[in-house]
Amino acid sequence: LPSLQKLEIQSFHGVETIGAEFYYGNNPSNNITPFQSLETLIFHDMLAWKEWSTVGGDDTDGGVLSPFPSLKKLSLNGCPNLSGSLPDLYTLESLHISEPRSCSSLNKLLCKKLEFPGSHCYVSITELRIQYCDSVKSFPLDYFPSLKKLIFFDCSSLESVTFSEENGISDLRSLIVMELRNCRNVMALPQHMQKLLPSLATLKIYHCQDIKLFPQEGLPSNLKELHLCNCSQLVAQHKHWGLQGLNSLNKLSIGGYDDDDEEVLESFLEGLLPISLTELSLSYIPNLRKLNDNVFQHLPSLQKLEIQSYHGVETIGAEFYYGNYPSNNITPFQSLETLILHDMSGWKEWSTIGSDDRDGGMLKLFPSLKELSLNGCPNLSGSFPDLDTLEILHISELRSLMVLEFHNCRNVMALPQHMQKLLPSLATLRIYQCQDIKLFPHEGFPSTLKELHLCNCSQLVAQHKHWGLQGLNFLKKLSIDGYDGEIVLDSFPEGLLPISLTELSLNYIPNLQKLNDNAFQPLASLHKLSLQSCKNLQVLPEQVVSSTSLRSLFINGCPILENRYRPRRGEDWHKISHIPIISIGHWTRLHIADVDHQCTIHRRHMDPTVSYVAFPVNKEPTRVVLEENSDG
Repeated sequence: LPSLQKLEIQSFHGVETIGAEFYYGNNPSNNITPFQSLETLIFHDMLAWKEWSTVGGDDTDGGVLSPFPSLKKLSLNGCPNLSGSLPDLYTLESLHISEPRSCSSLNKLLCKKLEFPGSHCYVSITELRIQYCDSVKSFPLDYFPSLKKLIFFDCSSLESVTFSEENGISDLRSLIVMELRNCRNVMALPQHMQKLLPSLATLKIYHCQDIKLFPQEGLPSNLKELHLCNCSQLVAQHKHWGLQGLNSLNKLSIGGYDDDDEEVLESFLEGLLPISLTELSLSYIPNLRKLNDNVFQHLPSLQKLEIQSYHGVETIGAEFYYGNYPSNNITPFQSLETLILHDMSGWKEWSTIGSDDRDGGMLKLFPSLKELSLNGCPNLSGSFPDLDTLEILHISELRSLMVLEFHNCRNVMALPQHMQKLLPSLATLRIYQCQDIKLFPHEGFPSTLKELHLCNCSQLVAQHKHWGLQGLNFLKKLSIDGYDGEIVLDSFPEGLLPISLTELSLNYIPNLQKLNDNAFQPLASLHKLSLQSCKNLQVLPEQVVSSTSLRSLFINGCPILENRYRPRRGEDWHKISHIPIISIGHWTRLHIADVDHQCTIHRRHMDPTVSYVAFPVNKEPTRVVLEENSDG
């Protein structure tokens, strides 16, 4: 098979030796180069395989033919009894050894008895992954001068990665990625890394609890990514990392820090990070109670921030945005495009308090944010900051969230799906200035929803027939505003409103001409109806004006209605005169039916030009109190 490029041999449990017959068949002197085109060779699940003979055939010049002259990738998986030496593989670029018992007899560089001779220099190998190997103690980097990627995975006996210089190599300029995972006996990284590994761009260290310090001279200056997970002793020495001088460092992730030293965490990141950072991930730091370090204020290029499993954090507010300098006039997170907050079981409040800018206005939070992900924050309640630039929203496991607001999220095109499941306590939903949102979730809103407020959501309102509000038995308040004049709603169709509705507000909908009688027929509990700037609305539904439940009627900026129901003069004034609280244009009447010695009137019920307040005969109060509403 002179054209064979890939060969995979699997589960030949009777094979003990692979040698001359494998290469040359019954003609060891046939003068044909074995596997001359083979580039990929895979041996899997060869339980009885013990020996890989490297005996070759003679070439025409009396030399020995080398098998696999083109081999680039070799994978050995599930070969527990293999021992001996590898063939000479001068073109090999990638060697993969995996499975807990795979090649358990390998020695020195790879396994116990299968070894690369120490005098060899493997110039062709560019990628090396050593996995589940429990015999390697020391790995000399300079045996692989062309190595670009080196990965150790679960090598329990590995103690050091060294640079012996036995081959006359003074540095390893080709190495770009080095990764250590579950190598629990490694105590230190190679010294002089700046000199020895000048091109190292990515360093990943996971579950290596015995590593205590980075090299004294610091990490390579070209390092772009640093990922640390469950390296408690190393993280405890974070003040000595010296990352501030790494001007190329773009990505940093730190996780799994389980030390109980509260003092170490008080200033966990302050002064630690370089201004070049664009991505930062922090996870599982259980003792941290606040995100209040002067950290984020000095990262003007930060584009992605992930915070996960900070169970002690209860509030994210001004200190998170501005640190100890609330008046520093720096826009918080000016370049941030992605914000991920996951598994924050103690988080209760997301404060949106801003800081003053030079012109006396408020500095805007997250002015560039495109993606927001909230997952596993069961106690979070309240509202979110204004996110004008948001395009993607992921929400999951916010069991306590009662109020959800979208302000100026002009690029969001859809609300989260499965809201009934994800937000089981949601009571209030406000969507303001979100013109690109087109559809509600297919499954509908959470059944607990009590208030729904929409403003400047023209495409969403255009789909009103698909809202499915009639199934929301707890919905009390509904408001639809169209301040941009683009709301297209010429009539209020039958079957849109739930019977539980008590307050309905329709504002700035110039195309609205009719309120369908049948749409209001089931609204036996409607107490308040507000209509503003609906200039083409012709008449009120008979079901509304004749209802004994309606207590408040507000009409303003609706010239046809104002003329029709003008107090004492309009042709249909007699139909609404029984309603206790009426405001039409600049005329307002408060008819207080039940009073004792004191009458309290909330200003939200009054127009500044209120005409008069009417009390029942012989029930005038001795005191009238005018109160502001709860919003001041």
